[in-house]
Amino acid sequence: NFNIIPLQESHVMGVSHLHCSIFPESRSTKFGKLYVRKMFRWFFEFQPDLSLIAIQNQRIIGYAIGAV
Repeated sequence: NFNIIPLQESHVMGVSHLHCSIFPESRSTKFGKLYVRKMFRWFFEFQPDLSLIAIQNQRIIGYAIGAV
């Protein structure tokens, strides 16, 4: 069982780590961990209604982000 909640600034580091571990060959991951953190921070700041994470046992297990 898991919950879907809005991405918060406190989640940025965790969701960035998840992204890099799941998508090691993606362009954003290849730009580096700092880039990925800034990317998720941008979504948190500018697309909060389209930035969601899945939490299970207080652990981030997934995310969905988008931009208009």
